[in-house]
Amino acid sequence: PTEKGTTSYFGGGTPPFTGGTTGGSTSMIGGVGRGISMVSLTPSWTIPPDARSRYNLLFNTNDKSRSGFLSGDEARKIFMKYNMDRDTLKKIWDLSDIDKDGRLSTEEFSIAMFLIEKSLKGIQPPLTLPSELQPKKEAPNSPLSNFEDKRKENFEQGRAELERRRRLLQEREEKEKKEKERKMREEEERKRQEEMKANAARQAELEKQRRKAMEIEKERERAMQMAALQREA
Repeated sequence: PTEKGTTSYFGGGTPPFTGGTTGGSTSMIGGVGRGISMVSLTPSWTIPPDARSRYNLLFNTNDKSRSGFLSGDEARKIFMKYNMDRDTLKKIWDLSDIDKDGRLSTEEFSIAMFLIEKSLKGIQPPLTLPSELQPKKEAPNSPLSNFEDKRKENFEQGRAELERRRRLLQEREEKEKKEKERKMREEEERKRQEEMKANAARQAELEKQRRKAMEIEKERERAMQMAALQREA
């Protein structure tokens, strides 16, 4: 039986990250000389604070629905930009989708991006998720040494939340600006229509007066002709 998250994203038909490679991946993935690791030392699996900040910003930029998650398709579009082979991307997805729900939270996305950047440096994804990348469980009595880590984590979360609010405010301001411009255009069009109607009414009135003046002139000429005939008679 397959795991729930794997089936929802990679199961059925041709999975998004299986078979072949994408352009440029052979030189970046798998190390030099096909299979020979570029890094012999044991790599560190701790995500640096500055990297986590970048990942959070990238996550918030692509979380259009503001749901706090990226779907498989949304994450795939980001990962495919790194021109990595699909097998490696599938391993990274399986490792980072910790709860196997077919989507990535902020923390899971950070893990995936961290493993992608490691792979681009020639460090292949581990077989299992390292303890440093496992979700942290708070101990009943946390030592003081964890205070700085917690402070940094809160700082990054706060910065990510500020960025999210900034984007929301920007979107609202743009929406209000477009609505204001639309109302201004409608008001200008209304005034233009009213001015056209007023001009048409003035022209109609002038035409009416001109015709009335012509009728009066014709009536005066007929009266003069009648008077002349009567004098001749």
